[in-house]
Amino acid sequence: MSSLSNIRTGPCEIFIDGASVGATEGDVIFSPGMRTRPQRSAHYGENIIDIIHMGQAPQVTFRFAEYTLANIEAWLPEGRSSGNSRYFGYKPGRKMGDRAVRLTLRPVKANGNAEDIVLFKAVPNEPASIGLNSENDRVFEATWTGLIDASRADGELIGYLRVPTGT
Repeated sequence: MSSLSNIRTGPCEIFIDGASVGATEGDVIFSPGMRTRPQRSAHYGENIIDIIHMGQAPQVTFRFAEYTLANIEAWLPEGRSSGNSRYFGYKPGRKMGDRAVRLTLRPVKANGNAEDIVLFKAVPNEPASIGLNSENDRVFEATWTGLIDASRADGELIGYLRVPTGT
């Protein structure tokens, strides 16, 4: 039997290493990013025998609405800050995982952290452009990818989704 109390809706707050990024604009999109491949055998032609799990590359996309140095540093981790400036432009080959953060999505209407989505190690891998015009607010978007945390057990390597007790 269904329960209407299990229907969830509404925005979320985003935390980077426990610090809120403040206001966001538009949708926050989470994708678990499961990668699979079909398994086939010549004996059965193009029929699929099974689906093989190849790993995961979960992604979170959102738009920062608050134009702060802390948010710019999170959005553009390959750089350094001095005063109110963010410098960027490293030579290629640096590992983004060295700057990975804990990314938490917490629904605003949730009871504490009862409905968190957490990526243990996440990096922004697709920072989008910042619009500088008179028609839009100066928001900036990034797509974050969850990385493996090798210190965790198999099946718990990337993160978790929490649902309230009893649902």
